[in-house]
Amino acid sequence: MIELFASTGSGRAGTDGKFMMATRSAALAATISLCVLGTICTDAQVVTGSLVLYLDANSDTNGVDGWDYTQPGFGGGSGTLPVFNAGSAPGNFATAQGGRYFHSADSGQFFGGTISPQVDMAGDFTWEIWLRSSSQTHADNQVAGWRRDVAFNSTFSNIGMDLNNSTDDFSVDWELQDFDTPPEVEEHADLASIGAGEWHQVVCTYQDASGEESANGVLSVYMDGNPTPINVLANQTPHLRGQPPLFTSKMGYASVFSINPADFVRNFLGDIAIVRLYRDLLTPAEITQNFNAHTNSYEIGPIPPIVPVPTNIAAAAEFEIETVDGEYYELERSSDLTAGPAAWGSTGALILGDGGTLRMYDPADPGGPGYHRVRFSTP
Repeated sequence: MIELFASTGSGRAGTDGKFMMATRSAALAATISLCVLGTICTDAQVVTGSLVLYLDANSDTNGVDGWDYTQPGFGGGSGTLPVFNAGSAPGNFATAQGGRYFHSADSGQFFGGTISPQVDMAGDFTWEIWLRSSSQTHADNQVAGWRRDVAFNSTFSNIGMDLNNSTDDFSVDWELQDFDTPPEVEEHADLASIGAGEWHQVVCTYQDASGEESANGVLSVYMDGNPTPINVLANQTPHLRGQPPLFTSKMGYASVFSINPADFVRNFLGDIAIVRLYRDLLTPAEITQNFNAHTNSYEIGPIPPIVPVPTNIAAAAEFEIETVDGEYYELERSSDLTAGPAAWGSTGALILGDGGTLRMYDPADPGGPGYHRVRFSTP
């Protein structure tokens, strides 16, 4: 919760996360409370026709009982991916723009479980994941995966970071195995570099090969709504081979922040907001459409640099806040509380919290009329 107060003085962020501000006036003219400062777009803007697995941290903000999923493109089914360790679930937080996400900071913090009914994934499919990696990585960061059951005994598809043959610890990697005898495995590293501490939408479309011996499949990788792929890999092999029930491409198990419970110490360390799996190829226009549905809720790409605070300001409004380590704080100003969100503008003051008390300055006339607010992430 963030509160707005009439202001031209100094302020302090209370321990409950609300920003409280002292002013030179005897009374505050108005107070407005907002649940979020950004706009979270509705699912009406998301492509759902062939969507068979949809997890959204904006819809389910409590990970203690697992992460709820829906299947809009497969009979409208729904369920929950249980948390692996009941005593250590990924936490749900909000960006400064209001977008929710789950955060995993320790080994074994991930979701995984049975998908019912199972979905036949034979043919083309699309992975879409909104994620942000932390600055601390370990070998084989496992982001998400699907397969027939919890055991690796059938076709599977995995997304990870720092997988086999990867040279970039902060790049998304792809793994697809067709469990035939011998199995056909496609592994591609360093497909989309997302950096450390940066939000990105990564989309992988897999156009399956036309036949058993053709090997003319195509893997295309898109990033941040750009309709032009950043990577295209041809000559991919079919991912459905052999005879059922063993050699099957059905999805009956899915996991997020991990691909294999047996490797619980290799879970992805960072944030995941949205996971979508389609039983079809998304077009470039549809990828852009999905990106536009949520881009206002996440700071895509590198965070703007922290601007040093000048020490020679003759007239400035000073705001003292108690910060949370690793969270960003931005000071905004408006001259009219009734004018709506568009009236708020950045003062240029942006700081990174360190867990202590920090100051922000607005080099405007501190005696003039106006209102200030601070945007920041809060659990």
